[in-house]
Amino acid sequence: SRSAALQRVDLPGVASEAFQAVRQESFEGSCTLLLGQLQQDAVSLLNLGDCGILVLRPMEQLPRFHGGTVTTQMRNLYRSSSMLHRRNLPLQLSSEDKDLSSLSHYDLVTLKLRKGDLLIAGTDGLFDNIGDLELKSMALAHHKGRDRSAQALADTLLQRAADAARAPAEFGPGGKLDDIAIVVAEVQTATPTFQGTILSNTDE
Repeated sequence: SRSAALQRVDLPGVASEAFQAVRQESFEGSCTLLLGQLQQDAVSLLNLGDCGILVLRPMEQLPRFHGGTVTTQMRNLYRSSSMLHRRNLPLQLSSEDKDLSSLSHYDLVTLKLRKGDLLIAGTDGLFDNIGDLELKSMALAHHKGRDRSAQALADTLLQRAADAARAPAEFGPGGKLDDIAIVVAEVQTATPTFQGTILSNTDE
């Protein structure tokens, strides 16, 4: 049925159709690609190039000693990896491509989500200027703060990445002026895709 087809996860098909449509319009240029599709409690992600996504899960950490305080930590559920020909030259889709073969190198993953999971997606202007440890620390502070809106965290990350991009960096992230685009989402509810959970291998 049409409704079933709309729900079916086919990000490679979506990317292929979009790429062909752009080529038919004779637009010139190139771009990396990051697509996501949410279906109940499962999200599928397709990545090509050096855009990235970090998926974090808040987890309670028991104290080391009896009577201690239970704390919350952010655990990496998933972190995409950059796809590069060489430094500063990511895999891309280009108007100069003779066919669709450049699209065949994508990464495609499906994750089972829970309430509270945090998804941070961005261009390399974010991830080149803020390291993963700092991102996790900022996400944890957001999780514990009063304003827990996704927009508030996106604004904080944007300002931090912009500041870091303008600062010289001898070691580690920072010092790379670039376009910065950020999308933040937090799972509010999670309806199981299947009662028996076909993704039980990722369930914890």
